[in-house]
Amino acid sequence: MRCRGFNWGPALGGLAFVFAVLLPGTAKSHPAEFTTLQVQVEADGHFEASLNIDILSFALGQTSLKTSNEELETLLAGPRSTLAEDLAEAGEHFRHEVVVRTDAGDATITAWTLPDLPQVDAVFARNLQPRILVPGEIIFSGTLPAKAHTLAIRLPYVLGDTVQVLELPGGISHDEPVSAGDYSSQVLIALKAPGKWDKMTAIGRYIIVGFHHIVPEGQDHILFVLGLFLFSARIKPLLWQVSAFTVAHSITLGLALYGVVRLPSSITEPLIAASIVFVAGENIFVKDIKPWRYAVVFCFGLVHGLGFASAFANVGLPRENFLIGLVGFNLGVECGQLAVIIGAFLVVGWFRNRPWYRRRIVMPASTIIALIALIWTFQRIFWPVR
Repeated sequence: MRCRGFNWGPALGGLAFVFAVLLPGTAKSHPAEFTTLQVQVEADGHFEASLNIDILSFALGQTSLKTSNEELETLLAGPRSTLAEDLAEAGEHFRHEVVVRTDAGDATITAWTLPDLPQVDAVFARNLQPRILVPGEIIFSGTLPAKAHTLAIRLPYVLGDTVQVLELPGGISHDEPVSAGDYSSQVLIALKAPGKWDKMTAIGRYIIVGFHHIVPEGQDHILFVLGLFLFSARIKPLLWQVSAFTVAHSITLGLALYGVVRLPSSITEPLIAASIVFVAGENIFVKDIKPWRYAVVFCFGLVHGLGFASAFANVGLPRENFLIGLVGFNLGVECGQLAVIIGAFLVVGWFRNRPWYRRRIVMPASTIIALIALIWTFQRIFWPVR
């Protein structure tokens, strides 16, 4: 789960994937396979990636789901030189479009194995006709930057939706479906396992991941914190609200990660959005802070903690470093929230004691926040992103 507003691109891509999996017989008459990328990352930063493809569809610049038997038969019946040229052009496009990105810069890809005519001939030599699907493989390898902490991979849009499977140092595995042309999630990697004197480095890495989960990735958490900020012109009530929220989400974050309490994202995601609607709505209709406001914020913090737990679980973490990661991630979340509050102070904090502050800033801003969160609530209930 990623805690953010609704994104139509990934949702439509995910819907296409569901139909492709559940209704394969209605797509095309030739066999179709969902593209899978497998990546092995070593402790020294070397990586090797293997991508299964339909070679002929790859040559046509399409996914196998969008390619008809007639197109494939025409390609096979044509001159071999044309097929070779199409494969070379598709391979060159792939080389320019694939990106292995880290927080320390893009990785250097040093070796490629791309589809060619011998691969096609080898498939037909195994008597796979009349199956027109020609399974093949793209292999590329390289080295990640030495200071890389996170990893995300983007494949060309023409490959369609993919499943990316990462095997990381320390026995960590991470897999996720990725919509066509999108980057995968930022996955935490540890190119060197923390030693006795390297614990602070490990915590620092998880602080970065936790911070990124708020700024810039956690739009819904940002809006919730802004809702808390806007309610009162006084510092003390703000600090009490933020403290209640922090304590609450820290509790459920820890409990969820240790398997004590869990809720599916289909429940937590709409609740998180609804919590923003409530807080922003109260900013509009209630002038003075009530004692139960802190209790409400605490309850909403419990829900947000479950959302943080889902994001943290997607990072992947060996059991021996679990507590280190938990502490670092939570500190990063707090730093992200603090950054949001400081940013809000820099933008409108100068006017918090003006008599028109509530009318000109709090109410319009809270209205916008409430409307955005209300849309998210309905979208997450009726059109959830899987």
